[in-house]
Amino acid sequence: MKAWVICLMVISIFMMIEPTLAAGGGKFLNPGVLDPCLRPNPPPGCQAPGSAGKPRERVNEYKAGCSKLTRCNRVG
Repeated sequence: MKAWVICLMVISIFMMIEPTLAAGGGKFLNPGVLDPCLRPNPPPGCQAPGSAGKPRERVNEYKAGCSKLTRCNRVG
């Protein structure tokens, strides 16, 4: 009787393990899962995918000094 119970337990264990082995062997994580730059809403400092090696575009270029629009006092 004990032998049948042990045999039944072993068979049921293999039946539970088999679907996980047949699922493609997902033992390893994809490296992209751990990269915060590939997730939605990446933190500041991440570059867009495919932009590696490209020069950055200048945005809102700041010019120190006065302009006609601001009407500040000009010295000189």
